Amino acid sequence: MSDTSLDGGAPGAVAPGAMAAPVSVVVRRTLKAGARADYEGWLRRVTPILAGFDGHMGTTALWLSEREVVLVFRFATLDALLVWERSEQRAALLAEVAPLTEGEVGFERLTGLEAWFRMPSAGPGAGPPPRWKMALLTWCAAFPTIQLLNAALGPVLTPLPTLVRGAVVGAALVFLLTWVIMPRLAAFAAPWLASRVPTDTTRREATFPVAPAAVHALLADPRRLTEIHPLIDSVNVSFDGEEAGVRVIRFTVVELIPIGPFRLRNHLRGEARWASLAEMELTGWSRPGVVVRSHWRLNAVAAGTYAVQRVDVEAPWWVAGFVFRTARAAHAALLERVRARLEK
Repeated sequence: MSDTSLDGGAPGAVAPGAMAAPVSVVVRRTLKAGARADYEGWLRRVTPILAGFDGHMGTTALWLSEREVVLVFRFATLDALLVWERSEQRAALLAEVAPLTEGEVGFERLTGLEAWFRMPSAGPGAGPPPRWKMALLTWCAAFPTIQLLNAALGPVLTPLPTLVRGAVVGAALVFLLTWVIMPRLAAFAAPWLASRVPTDTTRREATFPVAPAAVHALLADPRRLTEIHPLIDSVNVSFDGEEAGVRVIRFTVVELIPIGPFRLRNHLRGEARWASLAEMELTGWSRPGVVVRSHWRLNAVAAGTYAVQRVDVEAPWWVAGFVFRTARAAHAALLERVRARLEK
């Protein structure tokens, strides 16, 4: 794999005036399984090194999923960026991160206002989002900022001529939007802007001191989810049979999701499929557009059963963070409850 960015890249044609304009560099990587902690440690080393270069204006990491990360950093001018790209520090850091990634590294260099909306793009070369989305997000940032600036600066600027007051407020607005507000707001709204569904994947392994048949008996029946899943309050099975040689169970679930001191009652429908004694997939669907897929693989070992659980979660961008955190905590607790049941 060749990585020509961190990130930077081979300098291409430069538009007139771009040498003096602020530049944003966007680098997308896919990490190897289990490499997130090492990559985050690498990021902690990168940030202060980048900050030591003249013209550096900030660094942001955007996690699209457990293994997909976008690194965005900004320089005041292209000349300042080129100093970083040609530095020995960058070359050493690229060599460090290469073993943590797989596939091709996506790279974009953006100037001006396009960086607001294309930083969180779905991939290299992706076009900007629809104009109405850009307009709506810009209004959401600009309107309250203007109100706050007028309230904060109004009393101070009152003695000045109208044109001078407008120039000062306008300059403050542009500065805040370009370097403070829009990069963060665009990152938060990235999945909505790019029309991609946020996903989160976790993988856990465990060894249980019982045969696979005992683990299968506990996991195969959705009715027993009330015993092992910390959020599930009740289960109602509507179908239990075979389809094309695969055991299928369809059911509905009532969950009690903690939100501070309260419990939100959530209804979902689910389906469990056992292709064999050793492999199961359980899928749950609930509003608003949340999908949870839990895949189990059981292998007999000398100590009993070696189990691998992979959980894939999809959720709308505006609830993704909460859904992902809740699902991670719930499935970690589920694994511990399964262990406790089987070790009795």
